[in-house]
Amino acid sequence: MGTAFHGPRVLGFTDDPDAGGTRSTTSRVPCAVAARSSASETREGRGAQSRCQRCGVSDPLSDLIRRGEGQTVEFKRSLGQRDRALEALCGMLNTNGGEATVLFGVEPDGDVRGIDPGNIDSHQRSLSRSIQNNIEPTLRPELQIAELEGKKILALHATRPRDVPLYEFRGRAFIRIGSETLRMSLSEREALVKRRRRAAHPGPWKCDGCGSVVGKLAGFAITAEGIAEDFDCPCGGEFSPV
Repeated sequence: MGTAFHGPRVLGFTDDPDAGGTRSTTSRVPCAVAARSSASETREGRGAQSRCQRCGVSDPLSDLIRRGEGQTVEFKRSLGQRDRALEALCGMLNTNGGEATVLFGVEPDGDVRGIDPGNIDSHQRSLSRSIQNNIEPTLRPELQIAELEGKKILALHATRPRDVPLYEFRGRAFIRIGSETLRMSLSEREALVKRRRRAAHPGPWKCDGCGSVVGKLAGFAITAEGIAEDFDCPCGGEFSPV
């Protein structure tokens, strides 16, 4: 059963392997990236949603822009800022939450200027190829064209799977701190990869001190990411995946 929605119209794309497998759609549905981010922001209690003056239904894309840039959202005024946008995308994906949304056609202050409407399909294909050629490991994001205030916005959204420790853009790793994207040092990158690979590993484990092997870790510790498995061995060593 369908759900009625009065919001930005999502324009259709052509399915094509070169375009990263973007799904085509022409229905009037909520922008997926805006709806997802809006739900997350609402849970955090960041204020009431914007509503359509005509029907009173909330507009998730407007809400997302109104809240501004942050840990999971980046604005770019045009596709000419593609490299910086993809650095930010990787930085947001590399955070603990692993969610990232980039809106092209929006100024840093939230002013909607729109992208060049001349060849929408070309814009989408070009961005998809740039993602395929420059981001490792392979990333399959969602790409949508939304219409707001009579202007076209290209929305890019991606989520980092649990089994991917981090993404790199042109061989460089980035991390998002608030609304700022920072390049990670080699030691920071290695520590992050090690921590996430251990967290995703089902076992068995071997201590680098006493050499004991266990099938499952029984201890837990309080970390910056919440409750996590404790990798410390009673001998003073540390468990690592076998």
